[in-house]
Amino acid sequence: MSTHAVTGAVLAGGASRRMGRDKALIDVGGRTLIDRALDVMAGFDQVVVLGGSAQVAQICARRGVEVLADVHPGSGPLMAILAAVEQVGDVVAMAVDMAGVEAAMVDAVRAGGDARGVDIAVATSLGELQPALARWNASVYPAAMAAVDDGVRSLFGVVGRDEVSVVQVEVGAGVGINLNTPADVAIFDDAGQ
Repeated sequence: MSTHAVTGAVLAGGASRRMGRDKALIDVGGRTLIDRALDVMAGFDQVVVLGGSAQVAQICARRGVEVLADVHPGSGPLMAILAAVEQVGDVVAMAVDMAGVEAAMVDAVRAGGDARGVDIAVATSLGELQPALARWNASVYPAAMAAVDDGVRSLFGVVGRDEVSVVQVEVGAGVGINLNTPADVAIFDDAGQ
């Protein structure tokens, strides 16, 4: 368990172009992806949702979850995470389309960022980095913004910087499941997830 406040942050913005509709509202196993993500983040004292549609905001309001406005619309998850870090401090961020993530995985990533000097604790799945599930400590903000000023726009671009202290946290195979298309949803449903 973390020794200081860490906020759970669900990334729910984006255009969902490949899905053809708002991913956060897709029903998977009887629950929307936003509800699944909020359930996974239930262990945090504070949970926020980054971006999202008016319908997502309604779901969040019913659940007592704050939605942080996308202050950099269209700029991707990196800027959404950095805006959250700037507003609330340390966050464990998770993309809403990561339907295979379980609370224990989130807890492991959260704990991985507790070590002194760690800027980012990033989930790995079978050795592959999964930066859409990571703890971003406030200490990373100056280096991450310097990377943005240098033209970096991706999560991998910041995680790979020499001046950023990264710890990898192996969490298992489910974290790598991203639902980006209707076919992905069908496969996930067929697998009984």
